[in-house]
Amino acid sequence: MALPLNLKLGHNSFMEQREQNSRGGAEYYSSKSVLKKYIQTFLEELKKAFVIAKNMIGASKTTASLNNAYRDLGILLCDGLKKRELVWDHPKVGELLLTIERYNSDLLVFEEQVNRAKGGASRSSKA
Repeated sequence: MALPLNLKLGHNSFMEQREQNSRGGAEYYSSKSVLKKYIQTFLEELKKAFVIAKNMIGASKTTASLNNAYRDLGILLCDGLKKRELVWDHPKVGELLLTIERYNSDLLVFEEQVNRAKGGASRSSKA
């Protein structure tokens, strides 16, 4: 349903249009109620969107915290197993410990290469 938007410019024209609308034009009132329904529906959907967004942000923060807790627990377990404070006879544990050692060793190699590159770059810039 189209809204009556045929307002003319100027104060008198606007006042005349307003007076005609207030006299009881059925089209004006039905358009006004349709507009109110659209606005009401929009506001309800907007509230839903905010609730969903708020919950998704909360879930994201909780997931990150959970991930950090698992990581910290894993580090503690790994340290305890290396120091023989813990004994856990499971084949997967041994595999994971070897994988962790390999990755730590790879990281040390990368760090050494970066340090050499920094030192090499600084020596060449001095020359």
